[in-house]
Amino acid sequence: MATLSVVTALLTIVFIQRVLKNLLTALIMGILILASFHPDVFREIHKVLIETGLSPSYQKLMVAVFLIYLLTSLMESSGDSSKFSEGARKLFGSKETATSLTPMLIGLMPMPGGALFTAPMVKSMDEKGDPLILTAKNYWFRHTIEFFWPIYPAIILTSELSKMSVSEISIKLLPVFLVSVLSGWFFFNGPSLPKFSKVSDLKTFLPILPILSTGVLILVFKLESWFALLINVSIYSVFRSKYFLRSILNVLKRWQTFMILTFVYIFKVILEIYNIGDDVASEIIAWGIPIWVLVVFLPLVAGMSTGITQGAVGISLPVILGITGKAFVYHTYIFAVAGVLLSPVHLCVILTSDFFNVDVFSVLKKILIPLTLTVAFSVIWFFMIT
Repeated sequence: MATLSVVTALLTIVFIQRVLKNLLTALIMGILILASFHPDVFREIHKVLIETGLSPSYQKLMVAVFLIYLLTSLMESSGDSSKFSEGARKLFGSKETATSLTPMLIGLMPMPGGALFTAPMVKSMDEKGDPLILTAKNYWFRHTIEFFWPIYPAIILTSELSKMSVSEISIKLLPVFLVSVLSGWFFFNGPSLPKFSKVSDLKTFLPILPILSTGVLILVFKLESWFALLINVSIYSVFRSKYFLRSILNVLKRWQTFMILTFVYIFKVILEIYNIGDDVASEIIAWGIPIWVLVVFLPLVAGMSTGITQGAVGISLPVILGITGKAFVYHTYIFAVAGVLLSPVHLCVILTSDFFNVDVFSVLKKILIPLTLTVAFSVIWFFMIT
């Protein structure tokens, strides 16, 4: 019964997301379906909401995501992101290096549909290049950074759901990021080495300092992500106070993202309070279904269906945590990212394919080899260290 309730809820989320293209509505309907199998949820909804609202991990997640969007908006409004982009273009000494590493470097700044931001740069760096190759390179390298960079919302969500530190997660994901870059480089550019130009004015890279210093505070000094972001965003806001109010309003326009994360937590709390995860684990073991089937296909399908990494993690990780504990946290994250990268509803691949006038599915086929190599390495790596 527990397995049926969870599977039905997840299928409802996937179906409604595909039909309505609205993850918030899909999550609400999925939770209602889950609750219909467990009537106590309706009778004790106040208990679920209080448990969610008072959860320290939920509160820290909301603060961290708010600050990430505020920092990104401040950089865009002030023009700092454009200045940094121009500096990044001057850093690389060949078109192969520029078209590959510029999207990766600018990927340090999390933003929805961010691959479209770098698409015009990539096109101008290699105007005679194959549009399909340029699209795939831009899309792939723009997302390699998501495999480990600690200020991406999905990594922070993984941390808060699993009660593991962001720094621990990011450091263990670092080799996966390196393999993704190397596999992408050799697949798209062959055995040549990257070439760099001498940068005459280091001030060009000052705009990226708040993002880099946030990563350092988390990875090196082990600060919690929300606190590291608070320090840097507060300091940066003083120097960009002219754009502060406009940036706050821009963040508030993303209210749906915060609602999505709230309902992800409600879903998680229901699974925990009513021991649904434990019951699912018992049923799966009794039926003889291998756990790895769930670990691979649940985040992969969630990622392909939503096209949003934090959505895929939010849907799949609470279920897997309830069944296996923390044993497959990293695998869940990697397969969620893989699913998102292969998703035809991923905003980045839709927008960049349209920009270069190429077929979405052709782009997804082009990244299949580096993605397969990256996922294969990650599976071996995490079985070795966990």
